[in-house]
Amino acid sequence: MAELEKENNRLAKKVENLQQDKSQETQSFLQLENQNFEMQRQSEELQQTLDTVRETSTRQVKELEREKEQLSQTIR
Repeated sequence: MAELEKENNRLAKKVENLQQDKSQETQSFLQLENQNFEMQRQSEELQQTLDTVRETSTRQVKELEREKEQLSQTIR
């Protein structure tokens, strides 16, 4: 009987350790999932910023080309 109690205690401790491991892994997974979400959000923000910068620079180049053309015509 004492041997069964020892085995039961050993198995109970093993189950407890496995539950703790599972809990830690679940916590790690949730943290990684949150980090992934945050990185996706940041990536979208950066893409929007990049698009805005491209649009602005394209507009500025066009304006400068027009101004250059006007100045060219004025000089002639």
